[in-house]
Amino acid sequence: MKQFYTLILMICSLTTLAQTSIVKGKIIHQDTKLPFAEVSVTIPKVKVATATNGEGDFVISNVPYGSWELRYTFDGVNEESLMIQVTGPVTNLDVIELKSVDPNNNNYTLDNSGGNVEDATSNDNNTASASGQNVASVLNAARDPYLNAATFGWGQYFYRMRGYENDNNLLFMNGVPMNDLEEGGVFFNSWSGLNDVFRGRSLNLGLAPNEFNFGGVGLNTSLDATASNQRKGTRITYTSTNRSYRNRLMLTHSSGLMKNGWAYSLSVSRRWAQEGAIPGTFYDGLAYYAAVEKRFKKQGINIMIVGSPVTRGKVGPATKEAFELAGTNLYNPNWGYQGGEVRNSRVFKSHAPMAILTHDARLSENTILTTAISYQTGETSTTSFDWYNAADPRPDYYKYMPTYIDSPSATKEAIDWYNAHPEDHYLQVQWDRLYEANRMNKKSGFDRSIYILGADVEASRKINAAVNLESIVNDHIVLYTGLSFQNQKNHNFRRVEDLLGGDYWENINQFAEDGILGSAVSVLLNMDDASTRREVGDEYGYNYNIHFNKANWFGQGVFTYNKIDFFLAGELGYTGFYREGIYRHGLFPNNSKGNSSTLTFFNYKAKAGVTYKLNGRNYLYANGS
Repeated sequence: MKQFYTLILMICSLTTLAQTSIVKGKIIHQDTKLPFAEVSVTIPKVKVATATNGEGDFVISNVPYGSWELRYTFDGVNEESLMIQVTGPVTNLDVIELKSVDPNNNNYTLDNSGGNVEDATSNDNNTASASGQNVASVLNAARDPYLNAATFGWGQYFYRMRGYENDNNLLFMNGVPMNDLEEGGVFFNSWSGLNDVFRGRSLNLGLAPNEFNFGGVGLNTSLDATASNQRKGTRITYTSTNRSYRNRLMLTHSSGLMKNGWAYSLSVSRRWAQEGAIPGTFYDGLAYYAAVEKRFKKQGINIMIVGSPVTRGKVGPATKEAFELAGTNLYNPNWGYQGGEVRNSRVFKSHAPMAILTHDARLSENTILTTAISYQTGETSTTSFDWYNAADPRPDYYKYMPTYIDSPSATKEAIDWYNAHPEDHYLQVQWDRLYEANRMNKKSGFDRSIYILGADVEASRKINAAVNLESIVNDHIVLYTGLSFQNQKNHNFRRVEDLLGGDYWENINQFAEDGILGSAVSVLLNMDDASTRREVGDEYGYNYNIHFNKANWFGQGVFTYNKIDFFLAGELGYTGFYREGIYRHGLFPNNSKGNSSTLTFFNYKAKAGVTYKLNGRNYLYANGS
């Protein structure tokens, strides 16, 4: 027992004696060579931040020895990075020249031509010749203009980088995987509208090494949304646009890391449009973010809560014939007039708040352990019509189009008639007629609705956890390993949203009323429910859960030398899922309710890559998996 306590005391003593350095630097304007004040300077992994003073100088204390990434930003939008080697009590960086912000162009870059900041070293080695120094490996923390355009501006045109689907693009937030286990992609609506607090990111395109996971073949993104990583200050922004929304108002306040080790950050925004660029659309979105962090000497804990409730009217696809009849490429068949007011039949709603708890600890001078767990719950829904024994309510239904008529002269007459009566809005949803049809059905003694507005709903619950260890073996070798676990439950069902003047809806399978292949079958969608009556808020149609479990382990070694870098990485994984039926369907009474068999998959991956550094700006890559 004495030997055990002695070992513990020795470990504690070694941890206490871990060496730290003071990092000093200066940033100047590239054009005028004058000091650049109020530039935010951070070392994300050490969780320290500061800003340049009036002379352009900055000082960061208590930086452990090793290789670290420094990030620079002036406006909080554009961010650049460089690597530093901390090997002595004081690390003096060469002067950094930063391009001033052009009022007509908000982009700026770091210019290293005035000094060798690609390999900033301690004052003990500043006189080393360039030929004996390592050429810095390329960094991807700054957001590339192509990636910005490809992931945002071109996304609405279904652009795919390298042709990969979204499930090949991985995203981690505070170390936790964010990809949906059912669809594979990332549901960005969960935190949309919070640009100010999600600017801290690292990007890797393709098979490059990643810090938190094996990675995918597409774009790999790591977001740091902890409180201490937010730029200190208060920011109010207003944006006017012609996209899905017309206006955006955002307020953000961040304390920065205070002397007592605490940091907090708050952000709230609203995006709205009474009508978007396309007729019949609207947008109403709120967003909120709150984070608080406590930094101790060698560890820290952060908790973050984020959510973004959104309601918007959707645009519907249409045929060339419908566009020509409408006389505009902005034709949207989803809307119509109800009592003189515009109403959209396809309304999307989403709200899935999430909480993330993150803990990081410096186990030794060169080893960092990061643990994170997240919990998310909420639902998304999209409305659409249901009808029983009645005409299709969609205005662009193919049988309503003039070309459906098997007569050229009759088709021309129909087109002329459409063109002569634009005030009747026959190419839009006839809401008043739908209400009238339900009213007439009630007048005939049938209280049920023949037209209703229902919603396809997915209520989701996600639990994600990850543990990652990073160890700097020496100046040339960094090892990574980590475990991640994801559990997800999706409840999929249809819900009555609006009875359109009727009293109830019948939860039956109308397509089975005449039997199948001459044989009588049950029309019940849930044979265990004696009542088929459904009112607003009730579930109907389909109703089931999907359960997912996923676990991964990865290991990675990154090796950096004077002219060549290379890495090796591997992953072992398990994925399992099964379906849980809630309804006992009339057509499948014996196997529709209860749990299905579980499908399981055991996966393994390996990748490697090498980089030849021609100089600090040109690189040759070769990666494979």
